[in-house]
Amino acid sequence: MNNYIEQTISWCRDCFRIGDSVSINYKMGMLKDSWGECDQIEEGNYEITLHSIMSLRDMIATTIHEMLHIKQWETSDTRDSSDNGELEASNLQYRLADLIWSLGLL
Repeated sequence: MNNYIEQTISWCRDCFRIGDSVSINYKMGMLKDSWGECDQIEEGNYEITLHSIMSLRDMIATTIHEMLHIKQWETSDTRDSSDNGELEASNLQYRLADLIWSLGLL
């Protein structure tokens, strides 16, 4: 599963133009109220936590969802809006997960 997550993060970096100067780490864990979360540790440094019990498709979509939040933080694009960027991330996560799969990148 880790290889799929790393490939998804790499694809999102390219797709969302998140440079290598941005540090992105991830870990698996048991989350109480969500499938994933992303914390900004400090400017340019992020940690994604993914719930450890998900299907592969859900894991890819959740990784993309959290990467969209990183894009939002890095570009100040909708992350501070009233929905905290959730609408964009929710609307795109499965469409982009299916796209990455259809392109044969996973």
